[in-house]
Amino acid sequence: MDSMVYEVSGDTLVLTQTTPPIDSRVCGGEITVTYLVEEKDGPARYGFPAAITSYLDDYRAVPGRQVQALLVSRKADPASYSVRTCYRVVPTPMSRLDLYVCDEKATIADISLGGVRFGHDRSIPLEAGVPVKLRFYVAGEEYTVDATLLRTSYGKGRLRFAVAEFKRATGRFEQALARRIYAIERTARREKTLADAEEGDV
Repeated sequence: MDSMVYEVSGDTLVLTQTTPPIDSRVCGGEITVTYLVEEKDGPARYGFPAAITSYLDDYRAVPGRQVQALLVSRKADPASYSVRTCYRVVPTPMSRLDLYVCDEKATIADISLGGVRFGHDRSIPLEAGVPVKLRFYVAGEEYTVDATLLRTSYGKGRLRFAVAEFKRATGRFEQALARRIYAIERTARREKTLADAEEGDV
């Protein structure tokens, strides 16, 4: 979820309402706030746990303009944050999320903000530990991402699988991917709810 910082006072932060928005009913719950820092080797992500203490409907961002905002309280010091542990989703052909490796289209098995597992034709020369550039199309927008192959395995026939960790993903790509992951997860949850309801009617 995307957000910006309006104000910082000690361990208290005022954040813009996220995109997609956080419901006011989550007040009192805990979130993880992460951010990118430009370092010598490229962008590095840091994060910290925080509690949502208040949901503000009328925060005055600038004179004459009131917006929705979140008041959060930091619970620990910032530390290096690995997005490899992020929630992974399984896209469908309708998810508007495509991947190309070495100019060949690959099949995304699952994906998170930290990496992707995909199937590809055996003719694509991929070896574990080797850097690779991945070309994504997220809702029609193209993004090129530097990644490292963590492992590869054989499937049936000419199919192989590979797991790649994103290394230098831009903020634009992460934001676009986060929105797509949220949409995929929301669709899957809705379909499960409908399936459960139909099963209950039988």
